[in-house]
Amino acid sequence: MINVKNIILGIGIVIVFALVLWQGIETFYPSPEYEDFCDESKTSIVIEDQAQCEDIGGKWNADGIARPVRTVDGNELEVSGFCDRDFTCREELDEARDRHSWAVFIISLIVAIVAVIVGYSLLSAEPVGSALIASGVWAIFY
Repeated sequence: MINVKNIILGIGIVIVFALVLWQGIETFYPSPEYEDFCDESKTSIVIEDQAQCEDIGGKWNADGIARPVRTVDGNELEVSGFCDRDFTCREELDEARDRHSWAVFIISLIVAIVAVIVGYSLLSAEPVGSALIASGVWAIFY
């Protein structure tokens, strides 16, 4: 017969296991943050051409759309593109996130295998063993 108390206890164990795994990984191996790679001061600079864009680590995108003509130091300047200011730092951030995701996957996989083995050995303790197995399966997909 289904015991509601065991089901609720099992779900609670899975939730607590998930939170402990997530917080444990973030404590000892924190996720890369945008601010660690991209400088906020770039947004205040007015970019007029490709050279200025590349000087700050951006990527110039010539889209062929003529922007309004601006007068700079007596010269008329037509801007035909835009600067992706965070291009270089965003690529570095994406690489760091990919490495972090791979490490989190490996850590979660190891923890999942251990949880399934421990849960299988504790299967006689009804809600705990099955909840640990479920936690291990969840950690594989984390």
